[in-house]
Formats: sequence, C-alpha cells, structure tokens
Amino acid sequence: MRITTRMFYDNFLAGMNSNMQAIVEASEQISSGKRVNRPSDDPLAMSRIVGYKKETSQITQHKRAINTAKDSLETMDSTLTTLSSVLSRAKELAIKGASGTETAQTRAIIAQEVDVLLQEAVSLANTKVGSRYIFSGYQSTTAPVDSTGAFAADSNIVKINIGENIDISLNMPASELFNDATALPSTIDTNPDNSRYILKALNFLKQSLSDPNVTTQDLQNSIGYIDGVNDVLSQKMGEVGAKLNKVADIADFLDDRQFNVTKYLSNDQSADVASLVTQIAQRQTSLEGLRQVTTEFLSVNLFSFLR
Repeated sequence: MRITTRMFYDNFLAGMNSNMQAIVEASEQISSGKRVNRPSDDPLAMSRIVGYKKETSQITQHKRAINTAKDSLETMDSTLTTLSSVLSRAKELAIKGASGTETAQTRAIIAQEVDVLLQEAVSLANTKVGSRYIFSGYQSTTAPVDSTGAFAADSNIVKINIGENIDISLNMPASELFNDATALPSTIDTNPDNSRYILKALNFLKQSLSDPNVTTQDLQNSIGYIDGVNDVLSQKMGEVGAKLNKVADIADFLDDRQFNVTKYLSNDQSADVASLVTQIAQRQTSLEGLRQVTTEFLSVNLFSFLR
C-alpha cells in the first residue's frame, strides 16, 4: 500500500483532533468536578444521576417534614407529661377533700388550688408550636379552648408526609382529651363525660369542693372522674410515644439512605481529578510526539529522495 503525503497529513490531523478533544473533555471535567456533564458523555450514568438527584430532593423534603413532626410531637409529649402531673396533684386534693376530716371551709381552700390546676390545664390545652396550636385541627391558629372552657376549634387531624406513602399526624384535637363544645358548668354536674374530658373532671372537683352542701358521693365521684381522665391521658401519651418512635426510625432510615445515595451519585458523577491530570499529561506527550514526527516528515522533500 502506497502511503501518500495526503494520507499522512490526514492521519496527523485525526490524531491531533483526538488528543485535543480528550484534553478539552478532561479539562472540562476538572473544571466542573463532574465526570458526566451532559447526557452524551454517558447516557446510562446520566440516567442514574437524574434518579439519584430526584431521590435526594425527596429525602431532603421528608427530613424537613420529620423535623416539623418531631417538634410537634415532642411538644405534645411534654405537654401531656405536665398534664399527668396536674392530674396526680388533683387526685391528691380529691382524696384529701373526700376525707371525713375536712370542713366546708377547708374544702373551699382546696378548691382554690384545684382552680389553679384547672387554669393550668386550659393553658396547656392552648399550647402552640410556633404559630400553630397543637390541640386544634385545620383551624390551627384558633385557640382550641376558649374562656368558658369549651372546645372552640375543629377536630380534623392534620397529617404530614414523612416518607414514601408514610403520613403522621401533627395534632391531637382538644375534643379528644380536654373538653367538647360545651362550656364548663358553674355548679356540680354529674355527667359521664366528666371521666372523658380533663377540664370537666377538674371543674367537677372544683365545684364539688366549693359547694358547702356537697354530698359524700359527689366527692367520691370526683376521684373516679380523675381516674377516668387519667386513663384517657395515658392512652394518648402512649400514642404520642409510638409516633415519636416511628419518626425516629424513619429518620434513621433516611439518614442511611441519604448516605448511600450520595455515595452512588458521587461514584457516577464526580470526576477523578488525579486520573484526569495524568490523562492530560499523556495526551500532551502524544501531541508533542505527533508534532515532532510530522515536522520531520514534512521537512523531507523531493530533493531528499533524489540524492
């Protein structure tokens, strides 16, 4: 096969272009820090990168939601724990008031302390996280318990997505624990709901201790009502505790998944700078070799062959 000058020149250009293109691509990867800068660089890797970035964004959203849920649930847990202490003290006062040693006057003094506990319970019912009442429903900016002790918000459950197909509630309507929509009575009112709602149980105890003509049965009932709402409270505390455990488990899972996805993304996307620097040096050496060979070849002319 006869090698012409044109063929040599074409091969020289092809080699030069190939090396120059490789240097440009390597330089771009070093500059961007990315191995894949466009789909044509590596279609399969780019497809995975898009998927990893999408999942990373979803994980970030879910972790923000988890922080929101955690704030609400931890505040709720703390509030319910305080309520438990309120009820414990209320039961002590109920037992004391029901003992045969108390007079109408001393019971009235005990009733004053119960009233303080009642007001504390109302305050706890209106606990907020930021600008949102945790014992309200969709009307999260409306205090769930008004000045009469009645439930004034709505009973809807507010949920937030903390994982793929995983929702968790951020609130606990006060109508499930504190009171329904009726105002607290100003007299002794024997009602089965007194053992369901904390404010009604405390109000019954207060009214019983305040009434000089209270019966022994009413005083005994007040103890039973406190026990009843304590059972309801214990159930709610258990529910909140279970939700906190669930949030913690999902948070751990997302942390692990985020670590792995970040690693996978780096493997597909991050440039190996050290290797690229070596590659550029090799290409530059190749270019220099091409230049020298071509210069020597083109310096040979017809007279060189005739001598």
